[in-house]
Amino acid sequence: MKRKTVLALLATMALTTGATATTFAANYSDVKTGTPVSTYVTDVTDKGIMEGETDTEFGVAEGTTRSDLVQALYKLNINLPVTGSHEFTDIAGREDAAAIEWADDVGLFDTLNSNFFTDNKFEPDKDLTREEAAQILYTFAQKVDKMDVSKGVGSLDGYTDSAEATTYADALKWAFGNKIFTGDDLNTDEVENAVRATATISKAETAQALSVYMSLRGNTKEEVQQVVNTVAPKREVTTSNTSKENTATNTVTGNQDAAAPETPDQEEVTTPETPDTGDETVTEPENPDQGNQGGEVTEPENPDGEVTEPTNPENPDGGETTKPENPDQGETTNPENPDGGDVTEPTDPENPDGGETTDPEEPTEPENPDQGETTDPSEPTDPENPDGGETTDPEEPEQHTHTWGDPYYVIDQEAKYEKVEVIDQEEKWDWVTNIITPAWDEEITEIHTVCFTCGLDFDAEGMSNEELLQHVKQHMLNGESDGSYGDKEVVVDTIHHEAVTEDVWTKVQDKISHFEDKLISPEKGHWEHTCADCNTTENCQKPEA
Repeated sequence: MKRKTVLALLATMALTTGATATTFAANYSDVKTGTPVSTYVTDVTDKGIMEGETDTEFGVAEGTTRSDLVQALYKLNINLPVTGSHEFTDIAGREDAAAIEWADDVGLFDTLNSNFFTDNKFEPDKDLTREEAAQILYTFAQKVDKMDVSKGVGSLDGYTDSAEATTYADALKWAFGNKIFTGDDLNTDEVENAVRATATISKAETAQALSVYMSLRGNTKEEVQQVVNTVAPKREVTTSNTSKENTATNTVTGNQDAAAPETPDQEEVTTPETPDTGDETVTEPENPDQGNQGGEVTEPENPDGEVTEPTNPENPDGGETTKPENPDQGETTNPENPDGGDVTEPTDPENPDGGETTDPEEPTEPENPDQGETTDPSEPTDPENPDGGETTDPEEPEQHTHTWGDPYYVIDQEAKYEKVEVIDQEEKWDWVTNIITPAWDEEITEIHTVCFTCGLDFDAEGMSNEELLQHVKQHMLNGESDGSYGDKEVVVDTIHHEAVTEDVWTKVQDKISHFEDKLISPEKGHWEHTCADCNTTENCQKPEA
């Protein structure tokens, strides 16, 4: 695969500018003035789209080659040519190479059958069939002109050979519907009414196709001629070895003595959190037990510096204490209560903690040392209720009979379904006989001498000249005619031709179906009933119907 360069563009300009000379249809000996062919040929030659075989002959009956059509479409393209990679091995050095490569680039051959090309050869001089030309133009309309090819689409059903137009049927329907192709041969006066899909397309038919297509596209002579005469501008290519990375490097490394950004390691940092172990005075309220660490500290026992004399041995922390004499209370300290709290006199030997007690003359009930409410000690404690709470008669337990309501169903899991297709009618295919050419009768005719008065066929009757003259003389005597007679074409026989058919595998019945819900997992649940009195709910059996 050869990569094309700027030379392809130069070849393109040579091809397009070489087509500026025009030869009018009036100069061609094989183009009759005043005919549709003359109109089409004048149109395409006047616009420089097609050229004649010679200066005096257009070649209306000659076949259109692959190169002919590609070059014509190349001149219709209003974009600059494109270049790319191509695999054709037989176009190097040809005048039409640029046009062929352009057509390949824009995809004009993408919709052709895979066997259109063989062995990577384009075969420029090979004739095109009508259906191949229609398909290439159909693709050109879509890919190059972005035309809506759904407009004007016709039908091939009315043509005698429509059954043969199957390979590129869509393109042919579009071409026939838009009058790009017609069913009659432009080079004859015969009415053929045929598609002739596989017949070679003539240059007259190609001129018709391109002329009608240009009218559909809306091209004017000036638009096309402007493209043909356009000279592609030269492309100036510059090469630079300087990359973005080199540019960035040159910008940064211009001056090595420039001030570089300071880094954190180069800055002078003062650490305010670092303690000094010199002679500074430091107060450490969080840990008074550490003593003097080299600086002056306050007394940990009394940060305010004031103490109460004397120090109480019972209060070694040095806090303010009450003197043992308790002058503020006027009472002496109870040796049983060295903390100096208020106590009740006399101290109960059974209450050494100094708490409030009851009258010592009133005995404490051993059954209830917590002084709570007690029962009569003469009454025995209930062994079934040692805490003394209120109890019911054990011989009379509370009885409850449930009053069950009607059973009801409780769903534990919903049923699951899925959509399934149900076939109501299967699709059917069968062999169907299609009629290619209907049966017809061929009449065999001869030229016979007949009487113009009564229609008598003298040759068929085997009459002599004397008998012929006597016959017409009798008509004259009878005043029936002037006795004229002469030659006339008469049917002497009929040959019957059977219909031409083919069997085609055809779908004769469509599939009909519908969708239904198919149960995947059934619903799950259980039955319950509820007591009307206490609202107790229990499972139960399914009620009988």
